[in-house]
Amino acid sequence: MSREIIYAEDTGSTTEKAFTLTVNLEGGKPYYLVPKGFKFSILSIDIQSKDESTVILKVQKVTEGTTPSYTDATTIIKWYLTSPGHLHQGYSKDVFVIEALDADVCIFLGYVQPTGNEISVTILGELEEVVKTG
Repeated sequence: MSREIIYAEDTGSTTEKAFTLTVNLEGGKPYYLVPKGFKFSILSIDIQSKDESTVILKVQKVTEGTTPSYTDATTIIKWYLTSPGHLHQGYSKDVFVIEALDADVCIFLGYVQPTGNEISVTILGELEEVVKTG
């Protein structure tokens, strides 16, 4: 099991936009990859913004011939910041889990705002191999 930190920041956008991610201090990633046979557990998300914001988490299963794309990914959850400020959501009791059982899975983060202002998002999670039973 390894702890993973996914960080994203941007200057703002009034149209839905994908973040470029920094994963464990390595920047410039369009998505976080959960390898086949692993699961990623989101322990917490932290959103800070100078504007009302919607943060969007999307996933896409990557099969042969598939090119990972924010536009083609499926929205799984949205977090809403209803005014400028800070939102922290912890998942200590009911961990939010994304499993890559039969193929790699890409996790994308995006956002949209009504006026476009600075925003940052941090996700703390754990990546671990799926234990097969039976």
